Amino acid sequence: PLLYGQPVDNGGGGPELNAAEWVTWWQTLIDIYALAVQCDVTRNGMVMFQSGGERIRLNGDWDFNGQQITFDDVQDSTGVGGSHEYWHSYQAANANTKMRWHTHFIMAQLAYFLEKLDDPTYLDENGQTILDNALITIGTELGNGNPHDLESVFHAVSGANERIRTGQIVDLDVSCT
Repeated sequence: PLLYGQPVDNGGGGPELNAAEWVTWWQTLIDIYALAVQCDVTRNGMVMFQSGGERIRLNGDWDFNGQQITFDDVQDSTGVGGSHEYWHSYQAANANTKMRWHTHFIMAQLAYFLEKLDDPTYLDENGQTILDNALITIGTELGNGNPHDLESVFHAVSGANERIRTGQIVDLDVSCT
């Protein structure tokens, strides 16, 4: 069993986490990591918000664009995968409410991290923020309905102070099969 009392493998569903507690843990880790970057203790690193497969099961309240919602993935999920299953059940014509809640939750944590790196208190020698100068890659395996193909998987790369050409969408007709 893990420290929070759950088995390491619960049948593929991922850990059950309270949204507010998860944000507190995440933001504490991000504060420490950002401070290390700001103090020039490190300039390389990697952060990962969720486990592979986006397999967490959230519970508890969350502010979703000014509306309080309540996660209850164990009760609501369509399978053992918790949040993972919301992406599998994506349908363009549907509201995809639970998937949007999870996406908002994840993106809010990404925004928190990027804001820490954009702090004007810690400027680099060229007078720009760490975020302005950083090479940051963001990726997910989640697409629109079938996260196991590359049809709509999201990836982004920052400009690293204009060292990398950005502002383009690359649509490759590539298959992994």
